[in-house]
Amino acid sequence: MVFLVDSGSEFDAPLETVWAYLSAPGEHRLAHPKTRNFEVTEASDSSFVLAMEQWMQSRWVRTVGRGAVFPPLGSSSEALEGPLAGSKYFLYYTPKGAKTGVTVVGHFVSPDLSDAEVQPMVLGLFEEFFNEDQARIRAFRQRSAAATAPSTTP
Repeated sequence: MVFLVDSGSEFDAPLETVWAYLSAPGEHRLAHPKTRNFEVTEASDSSFVLAMEQWMQSRWVRTVGRGAVFPPLGSSSEALEGPLAGSKYFLYYTPKGAKTGVTVVGHFVSPDLSDAEVQPMVLGLFEEFFNEDQARIRAFRQRSAAATAPSTTP
């Protein structure tokens, strides 16, 4: 089992914008091109089970996870199936004015990989997802600003 704390990353948007992005239908999924075939089953107002295929270890892998969201604090996730089955983590956000701090804390395991292989895999996945979200949040923020800008045409 690998215990990880990954902190220090910041989204270039305030917390309200990050949650608007995460809550907008389809926005978050579109950020991650190495995921597909989503099946979401809501368990309650704040929890769900998500099945999907994810490009991992040079192939498409089916993953299933249970998650819960706690706006504006963060979310929890538990991998039920896939290369990281049995892993559990929390992702939380810290408001920092025009930016939002991102921290991940969790225990990660794998039925197929050693602990020495799990750590770089997890950190690599989180870095990739962060970078994809960062780019999508910037675009989302620009689209939102343009949609709310007053019209200059008579």
